[in-house]
Amino acid sequence: MLNKILIIFFLMCSTVLAGDYVCHDNGAIIGKHSSVDGADLVGCIKITRSEYEDITRFHKIVDEAVVEMTQDEKDAILQAEADAIALAEASRVTGIDDKMADYDMSGVKLTRVENAIDNIGNLNDAKKFLKRLVRYIANGR
Repeated sequence: MLNKILIIFFLMCSTVLAGDYVCHDNGAIIGKHSSVDGADLVGCIKITRSEYEDITRFHKIVDEAVVEMTQDEKDAILQAEADAIALAEASRVTGIDDKMADYDMSGVKLTRVENAIDNIGNLNDAKKFLKRLVRYIANGR
């Protein structure tokens, strides 16, 4: 019985003493944690539960407080994400172009062309096919 009381007491104290923390690197938020003892969290500050729940990728730490980024900062993040997506897509397309440039279409038969057309499932597939076809025609084959 005493063990049960001690366990309940410990759980109650753990909940009461627990805190919410946000960790940052020069103001950039890198993680959120709930911890009984925040002493082991380096580079973190204690925050309220509502701050913990409200933090998004558009928040930062300034003077040991959670603040929302300015619209210019948010726009910069969104632009960087859009640029990264565009770069990845350009890289993917270049890879496809390189593969197609190395592909010898001299032996392509009409049935293979018809199958390729039938297998077009989306705009990207159509673009790939048209690029391949244009290269074939441009090479005078």
